[in-house]
Amino acid sequence: MNTAVDDKRIGRSPCTVKGAEGTDSATRPIATIAELQAAVDALLPRYRAGFALAAWCQLRRGEVLGLQRRHVDMDALTIKVEQEWVVPPGKRPVLKAPKTAAGYRTTDVPANIAPVLEAHLSSFVGPGPTAWVFGIATGKPVGPRNFFRQWEKARNQVGRRELTIHDLRHSGLTWSAATGAPLAELMRRGGHKDSRGRRALPTGDQG
Repeated sequence: MNTAVDDKRIGRSPCTVKGAEGTDSATRPIATIAELQAAVDALLPRYRAGFALAAWCQLRRGEVLGLQRRHVDMDALTIKVEQEWVVPPGKRPVLKAPKTAAGYRTTDVPANIAPVLEAHLSSFVGPGPTAWVFGIATGKPVGPRNFFRQWEKARNQVGRRELTIHDLRHSGLTWSAATGAPLAELMRRGGHKDSRGRRALPTGDQG
């Protein structure tokens, strides 16, 4: 349920049993870098950068889709997270500010995906500051459900049907942790205000 909340599939978790938050959640699958690359290569060009950002910049689906040209600084290789698309149950997607102060953040774009993002901006994004980074031909933003359907096709092609978009974010944090990134940095990149019950903070110190 917490994963569904993080993915903006539901507004809040119905699991409110006192003390339940102390129970370790089931381990989620982790993609390898090779699997991610294979899945990205299987996508239509318009969507490739989005899933690369989800993994390498540890962005939530709604955060990826909420990006506009003004949020991307290719000179500094940074992305500013200021808004995200949320899908309330049974309703249309709405654009909202991050739920917590930690959700507002500036994250680095790794050099290995900078060319992918640069090519995407040149080919698919309008010149104006409010042009959607992930939009359709009409200029409207890509919808969260359509974004998920694109990932569903790609993950099936590489034989990882269990991998959710949130698992890409989790995988990216795992890769960062493996390089020795401290917990505070993982929390900052992930936009977490604390590490309690956050399965996307996979460090050796977390157990």
